[in-house]
Amino acid sequence: PPPILWFSIQRWPAALLLVWLLGLVSAHAASGVAASLDRGSISLGESATFSLTFEGGSPDQAPAIPSAPNLSIVYVGQSSQFTIIQGRASSKLTHNYQVTPTQPGDYVIPALQILVAGRALTTQPVRLTVLKGSDSATGPDAQSKLAFVRLIVPKNTAYVGEVLPVEIQLYVTAAQDLQMPQLQSDGFVLGTILQPTQSRVQMNNTIYNVLVFKAAATAVKTGRLTLGPVQVSLVLRVRPAGRRGRDPFDSFPDPFDLLDSRFQRQPVTLVSDPQTIEALPLPEANKPADFNGAVGDYSLTVSAGPTSAMVGDPITLRIEITGRGALDSLTLPAQNDWRDFKTYPPAGKISSKDPLGISGVKSFEQVVIPQNVEVKEIPSFSFSFFDPDRKSYRTLRQAPIPISIRASAAAQPQPTVLANTQTQTEAPPPRDIVPIKPRLGMIEVARLPHACAATRLAVG
Repeated sequence: PPPILWFSIQRWPAALLLVWLLGLVSAHAASGVAASLDRGSISLGESATFSLTFEGGSPDQAPAIPSAPNLSIVYVGQSSQFTIIQGRASSKLTHNYQVTPTQPGDYVIPALQILVAGRALTTQPVRLTVLKGSDSATGPDAQSKLAFVRLIVPKNTAYVGEVLPVEIQLYVTAAQDLQMPQLQSDGFVLGTILQPTQSRVQMNNTIYNVLVFKAAATAVKTGRLTLGPVQVSLVLRVRPAGRRGRDPFDSFPDPFDLLDSRFQRQPVTLVSDPQTIEALPLPEANKPADFNGAVGDYSLTVSAGPTSAMVGDPITLRIEITGRGALDSLTLPAQNDWRDFKTYPPAGKISSKDPLGISGVKSFEQVVIPQNVEVKEIPSFSFSFFDPDRKSYRTLRQAPIPISIRASAAAQPQPTVLANTQTQTEAPPPRDIVPIKPRLGMIEVARLPHACAATRLAVG
């Protein structure tokens, strides 16, 4: 901040400063809420952390989470974050809940509606998969107790083009020199592996730091495919037998312990079990004529403007496809009822709601030009996709949009303008110079009067 502002902040009482900062945040940020889990999959006996993150405003108290069979959800506290970047302030308040299952299976924490400053905010539903056991550790027993890695895929069947969120879960007590995981993905298009989130869990009387790497995998061919294994290279920090560490809850990684002589260093490469996925082809039955490969779950909104124009004037269509799937590969299908318009290629952009980019909005803007005054509406717009959850095709249609088209001014006949409408009554002025005739015309013999009949002259 500028020096004057910094000087005034130093002299303000803490309570007054907090009020000023909160007012600054509310003036510059709109309220919003996001629901998330630190891990999408856990083993029976573990707990996950469910978080509600509020930005720009928060409720007066921690929201209540509805209970679910075989799932315990307990509030464990809150955390806050406040930042000022280039004079713009933002705040985040996160309420955290511990989620503990009692049975393996698939669970859904439903969408929540939370009232913040008189405005109702709605979250997205969150899914949690609970596995039967924690038998994914590989390697010698002693090493497995110190570190192991899992590859988590939400299901073992998928359609070609369907996006699968993949988790790589690294459990480690203490380590350094961690390398990014390497995932074998033959038959899949693999997105960027994101930087990990970190949490702590206790398993079998051992405290583990859990690093969760996320990526998106899309099957590009049919058949029985293998995703994985995952390989992670790191250096374990092992306490020799008989020596106690300074703190059994060392963070990962702790830069102050990298050179601590009380630790032994053991380079290892952890390998997960691979996952087998049956990739199914998209069905041919009932495939819509305008289907162009979109797979997921979507909704459609279409608007246009201006709705009153002349022939030849541009009209901008705004098409929003909202949902979950491979947003980056979505394209608009050809519309066969647009013969009375000249169309230009659309321009698209993505607004993601999750780091993997598989949930959000893809917006298109397309310019169309009406070609005649008979056009009364923008035709109905349709978009078809395959829904892997319903295992069927769906077609979304937007109703026609009425428009008013007038004749273009450039197309009107131009009136004839006369410089002088008066009748010319005077004879044209004599010309001083007579132009030379390029041709002489006819030459014939002239006949003289009777008095001079004896003499004949040839004249021209």
